[in-house]
Amino acid sequence: MRANIQTYAGTISKLTEILEQTGDQVDPFFQELKKWMQLGQVADLDQAKLAEIKN
Repeated sequence: MRANIQTYAGTISKLTEILEQTGDQVDPFFQELKKWMQLGQVADLDQAKLAEIKN
């Protein structure tokens, strides 16, 4: 059976959209961690905030 290029392209498009949405959701957490890392103060983050970021 031959793969349908339109089906393949549609699947890739949907996957790309899902990945972009996921990236948009997690980006604020990464930006906050980046800020703390640049300040050299990651150890100062409280456990509740770290748990929130992890989840």
